[in-house]
Amino acid sequence: MCLTEVIGLDPLEVMLNLKQVIPYYQPVISADTQLIVGYEVLPLFKEENGNLKQLDWFFDDGSIPGDFHFELNNDVQQKALHTFMESDQSMNLTFYYNARLLMKDDGESLLTLLQSSAQKGLDLHKIIIEIKEA
Repeated sequence: MCLTEVIGLDPLEVMLNLKQVIPYYQPVISADTQLIVGYEVLPLFKEENGNLKQLDWFFDDGSIPGDFHFELNNDVQQKALHTFMESDQSMNLTFYYNARLLMKDDGESLLTLLQSSAQKGLDLHKIIIEIKEA
């Protein structure tokens, strides 16, 4: 059974409705201070009725084309960075990045996105990239 059958979302539906994909900012809490020190960015799909569905399954499903993974990942990161740059950037922002996607273009798209955002005021010291094994 394919993961998409369990979730109830079709990958093509997700890709055709990227405007409904939103970054969710999950707080990261310091064990030391019990304060929020940053946020992890997770992709969610906002249905027409307002319900939110996690999209982490999307990246784990091997039947979904790699180009879809790549495009969705870039879309969520761009949206999250745009929102983050409008904030005071006092916290850290963590992105998960699949090693397979990173190798797809030798990290050029990620590097270009970060450099472009830095030119617009992003503090790169606040960005954490967590690499997930392929």
